[in-house]
Amino acid sequence: HPLASGSGPRWSWRSSRRHPRRVTPPSQGLGERTGLSGFGDGWTGSGNPTNPRKIQRILSTLRPLPDPSALLPGLGRLRSAVVLVDRYFPDIITNYVVLNNRGASFEAVSHLIEKGFRQIGMIAYRSTMIHIQERIRGYEEAMRANGLEKNIRIKYVRYDNVNVDTEKAIREMTARGAKIDALFFANNTLSIAGLYYINKNNI
Repeated sequence: HPLASGSGPRWSWRSSRRHPRRVTPPSQGLGERTGLSGFGDGWTGSGNPTNPRKIQRILSTLRPLPDPSALLPGLGRLRSAVVLVDRYFPDIITNYVVLNNRGASFEAVSHLIEKGFRQIGMIAYRSTMIHIQERIRGYEEAMRANGLEKNIRIKYVRYDNVNVDTEKAIREMTARGAKIDALFFANNTLSIAGLYYINKNNI
């Protein structure tokens, strides 16, 4: 997964009997980049989780490149085998390892509905990337499957303006008369930015 600065660790797999390449787990790389420990199934970073400096380090580390599609032309010219991790491009024939983004979103939103929430809003990146689009599709399908299509509300955030756009989206979705009783974030960067703003403003 590319990191914002462009200088962070890259993870890849190479088949080599003589010189196997060590693979750094993403959670370890994030810990090293942010100075926090405990990335894994949940955030158990040391210290105060609402510390603004630590929050900013996490956000700047997790923020992806603005336009990953710029890498597409180069993939077709590579002679080596390519395996994409975490996302794929429908127009590029290659191997990939991805999550079921649509299914995961569908299950998460369905869980909220089972718990009694009906006015569920979503905050997502304004992006054509397939994994983001699949997460949005899962949210919409879960809402429609439960007869809540009229309650579908999605706010879009720009890659290069995460904090400002996320805060604006939350303000609009939690304003008086908005009727939002739950929020679903498309990825970890948006959820961290959102939770920080929610806690800071006692929403």
